[in-house]
Amino acid sequence: MNKSPSPGGSGRRDRAKRVISAAVKLFVRRGYEAVSLDEIAMTAAIETDVLIADFGDKEAVAIAMMDQVQYQVLEPLVKKIADAHATPHGKLIGFINGLSSIAVRKADFMLLVVRFSMDFKGRDDRLENRCRLINSQLVKIVDGIIGMGAMRGTFRTDIERSEIATIIVAGLTGMILEWWRRGEAVEGVKVTRAFRRIVMRGLEDSGRKDQYAEGAHFPGHHP
Repeated sequence: MNKSPSPGGSGRRDRAKRVISAAVKLFVRRGYEAVSLDEIAMTAAIETDVLIADFGDKEAVAIAMMDQVQYQVLEPLVKKIADAHATPHGKLIGFINGLSSIAVRKADFMLLVVRFSMDFKGRDDRLENRCRLINSQLVKIVDGIIGMGAMRGTFRTDIERSEIATIIVAGLTGMILEWWRRGEAVEGVKVTRAFRRIVMRGLEDSGRKDQYAEGAHFPGHHP
């Protein structure tokens, strides 16, 4: 049976933090299946038996990590957007800036979501379901903002809002991966600003003729 680490005492809380910190780094770099409980315990500087007593098994460690993504990434972001007395434009800019800021401060947690979404694909278990929930929550936040903008007549309505939300979250995810791959070669502030401008321009630009709309030809494309 899986166990989640309870608050217990300060010693157990400290161990849980060390385990999660160690596991995040290992899972992001090597993937879920390639990492053992022994490796996590060794990296966290505790005995494997102690880790098992605190958590139960590797799946429980992964769930605890996704709990931290929920508490440290999603919930603060949702609260920030909900509390913002702003226009849809302002809320969407806040989301993009907020997620980008989290990606800088908590890069491993954001990369973990991306890595797990690949590692758990097709498992049809609670790991995949939990990972899918995190991703769907991000899309849901953006979908709500896009819907608000469409109702107010400030965002385009010729594209399904769920598709727009998916594109925005996918773009931010890709940006996070690019930071990780290229490191200091990518200036986060400039890339975020460019992404934000492209997104906002695209949302507002519904009045212009789209040469690549359905039925149009891409350059060099011959159906």
